[in-house]
Amino acid sequence: MTITKTKTTTESSQKNGHVEMKQQRAKDPMAVTWMENYSDTVEKYWSKLPASVSSVIAGLAVFIFGATVRGEWIHIAVHFLRAFYGETYSDVLEGRDGNHTLTGLEAWNLQDLPYYWLVSITISYTFFFGIGGFLHWYYYVNRRHLAHEWKCQPDKWMSPELEKHEIMLGSFSLLLGSTISSVVSCYVMNGGQTCIYYDIKDYGWLWFFLSMPVTFVYQDYLTYWHHRIYHHPVLYRHFHKLHHRYKQPTAFSVTAIHPVEFVQMQLSS
Repeated sequence: MTITKTKTTTESSQKNGHVEMKQQRAKDPMAVTWMENYSDTVEKYWSKLPASVSSVIAGLAVFIFGATVRGEWIHIAVHFLRAFYGETYSDVLEGRDGNHTLTGLEAWNLQDLPYYWLVSITISYTFFFGIGGFLHWYYYVNRRHLAHEWKCQPDKWMSPELEKHEIMLGSFSLLLGSTISSVVSCYVMNGGQTCIYYDIKDYGWLWFFLSMPVTFVYQDYLTYWHHRIYHHPVLYRHFHKLHHRYKQPTAFSVTAIHPVEFVQMQLSS
């Protein structure tokens, strides 16, 4: 009798906990979407993965999201293509007769810019909503009831209104960043001048390996001063304060930045 009562109590507790978790999810508009359409199915298969594997996948998702969220992925792709493909559009033009006149985008080394822009926008938004959506599900839906294990503010959540606002602002900033990245990448791929070299012999293997930590430190240093400068009272009040509206940030907060600040950050780095 005692065993039966204990079992019944445990099942009731688990059921109540599950209901409570669903009620918590309902406060989050993104979680509601995932819960109603995909969450149960995803959880069914996700639960079959070993904990170590799921943690690695989540970690990789965070890394990829952080590395591609501003559109930098297209820079990396273009430089690899130029390094291994070799010939640029400018090289093709040099092989033509002298009667060919550069017009329009060709004159600015921006041949086929619309295609670069379309690819940049499409993949950037796929990463933003795909990987960002996965991270949102993994933490804010699947592990919401375990917030004390991974969240700095386990009892505080962003309001639905702010979450919608950050997604819209982040989407607009991503549009700006992807556009800038597509222009720069198109220019480089078409033979435009760049400080990046494509033959290791130009500077040797020593600099090739040293350039990685040097570039990392340089970029990190720029990011530090960029953030610090925008905490100046004037800049903070007019620009950076917008980003700090999201006191309980989500994955989508990373691009929820004032457009002026976002463009300046994109151009300077």
